[in-house]
Amino acid sequence: MSGDGATVVEQQLQGRVEEEITAAGDIRLLQVLAISGDMGAIATAVYGALGTGPRGEAAEITHTWEDVEARLGLLILTAAVALDDLTGDAWATVDERLRFLVARVAARPDMNLS
Repeated sequence: MSGDGATVVEQQLQGRVEEEITAAGDIRLLQVLAISGDMGAIATAVYGALGTGPRGEAAEITHTWEDVEARLGLLILTAAVALDDLTGDAWATVDERLRFLVARVAARPDMNLS
């Protein structure tokens, strides 16, 4: 498959058949739990890029901010796959949530969106 990463993932999600999703069963739960693994990798990369440990102790610089960006991208993809398996349409779910949040912010009198 060729194209940018988002296009490839979208094509993969659209190419799944209902039997695959249904047969996956509890794999959906494992995909949701994989998100926490991605969060751990992000935290490790941030500590490594800052040259610090979890308690603020000085440590060796072991990662770059590009490493953090890559892990954040993986988190987004992991979450999209888990969401797609749960809902059948990750992008529609994200779109619905974004519309809700935009309407909520727009309704606040203290927010000036212009």
